[in-house]
Amino acid sequence: MSKRQESTPNASRTVGRSWVSDPRVTVALCLLVAAASVLALVAFFPSSSQVGSNNRRRTDHAVSAGREGMTSDSGIGGQQEKQADDSGVPTSRSSGQADPQVLLGVWNRPGETYFLEIRRWHSDGTLEAVYFNPRPINVAKATWRRQGAGLQVTVELRDVGYPGSTYNLAYQPEHDILAGEYFQAGTGATYRVEFVRVKR
Repeated sequence: MSKRQESTPNASRTVGRSWVSDPRVTVALCLLVAAASVLALVAFFPSSSQVGSNNRRRTDHAVSAGREGMTSDSGIGGQQEKQADDSGVPTSRSSGQADPQVLLGVWNRPGETYFLEIRRWHSDGTLEAVYFNPRPINVAKATWRRQGAGLQVTVELRDVGYPGSTYNLAYQPEHDILAGEYFQAGTGATYRVEFVRVKR
């Protein structure tokens, strides 16, 4: 009578038990799944600090663009120069235009007794001016206008011996003089003349 081979109880239990039933393996798998989920969420959604930084960059860009627009509206680069109003008080004016304030003062034809005093200018193009040779000569009309980047002055004299004699002058800023022509109505002759500023 043959003997039946006896099975080893411990070996059969070890082989039949699945590795998944091990609680340590199960806990490790759960931790791995949880870590992978957290990493996926972090990668998909930006952090609050990144969102705040992006918002700040967009806000700074908008403010910078607004400032640039204000600068361009106010003029080239925002640059300004002064212009005097009727009261002679300088006010703001865009750059690139001559300032009629420089015309004010006393002007003299060098070596002669002819004096032109420009006291005020007005925005309508008129001037308040007096003329001496050496006595006062009536000024019928005095005007100023811009021509390109410069200033032109016209002074018409109407008095005894001055039947419409006229100065047509241009201000030359590099020399601070008024230079141009004088039409002598009595003789019909025209002369080249210049006036220099009388320093006070």
